[in-house]
Amino acid sequence: MVDLTLLSAILFVLPPINSLSPHPKLLLISMDGFRNDLVTHDLVPNIYAWASRNLRFTKGVRPQYVSYTAPNHLSMTTGLYEESHGIVSNFFYELDEASHTLKSYDYWNYTEVPGIIEESEKESWYFGEPIWITNEKTWTRYQKSEEWIDDINTIIELFTRNEDPVNFLAWYIDEPDTTLHKHGFTDGVYLKTLAKLDEVFERLIDQLNKHNLINEINVILTADHGHAQIKGINNILCVKDYVDSTRIKFGLNLIYTADAALAYEVYNNLTEAVRDNNLKINVYMRNDFPDKHFYKGRLSRIGEVILEAEVGYEVDFYCTKEELNKKYDYGAIKLNKSTHGQDPHRTEMHAVLIIGGPKVINYYETLFFPFVLKCGKRNATIDMIAPTKLAS
Repeated sequence: MVDLTLLSAILFVLPPINSLSPHPKLLLISMDGFRNDLVTHDLVPNIYAWASRNLRFTKGVRPQYVSYTAPNHLSMTTGLYEESHGIVSNFFYELDEASHTLKSYDYWNYTEVPGIIEESEKESWYFGEPIWITNEKTWTRYQKSEEWIDDINTIIELFTRNEDPVNFLAWYIDEPDTTLHKHGFTDGVYLKTLAKLDEVFERLIDQLNKHNLINEINVILTADHGHAQIKGINNILCVKDYVDSTRIKFGLNLIYTADAALAYEVYNNLTEAVRDNNLKINVYMRNDFPDKHFYKGRLSRIGEVILEAEVGYEVDFYCTKEELNKKYDYGAIKLNKSTHGQDPHRTEMHAVLIIGGPKVINYYETLFFPFVLKCGKRNATIDMIAPTKLAS
């Protein structure tokens, strides 16, 4: 995804202490869109070797619905479902009951509205208690460097500095997601990106060893979701072809309408379009959305219509079928594109999860165990993770 300052680099420090902090340390690395089955000896030999020495969840980790970046990073750091922590998509609206208007959460600035990023950082959007609140210590932010190697140098410095060394650091890398959205799995560009990520991870482990931190720091390597190839332009639903976009508001998977009659009109139009074009895309009225996803409970933020593409398909609010046909010569030019947001139970959506370090226990508790903290309110429990098969 595009630069994610808030989640990419949140640093947590203890009060001033001399030299290396005696408090256990944790480095949480999120490589956006790193699908679990990409961890192989051929694709990422250094990551694979590190995984073989530590604990790898062989089936990966299943993201929360919807499998987008912002919601899953909040779930990752709060232990809450998306309906509980309130961030229900990368881009969504909320009904302001006092003014009867919709205000938008748009941290990635899809709308290019001045001040929208700052608005999306306001506390009122967030209902969960992330680890940086639980830690209850001073925190600071730094801008992500252009080069990942520079990030590693910063990580080492922050863990080892004499004044206010950090005890927890979350490092966000926007790959392989960015590459996969642009190139998919078919043209080989993603292989170069994986090789670069592997080199960077090798450099990180080398630097942890060099600075005698390898036995001081617990490392979690994970991702927010997986990725799935879009099979072709005929597998894309161009919403504008069937709905008057001037009459609705929309997020990435949600449609907001002014009244119930319009909601049913939109639902019926899209249901008919999906059927007529043989698209494997689920169209739901909000009340009919499956409870198993723990998603629709935040009613003020969930649109009246929910769209869920199956693996191999995509929903697009900006395209038209005519535009796609011209761009790809009616299918003669191959579409090289991958996406996410599908049912988290599909293995294509499963993300990597590898844990290594001196104080390794199960996933969400690992975030808190090094700090001897009582976890905040959350949906996750140790019992949900313990049965997972591990490889060492």
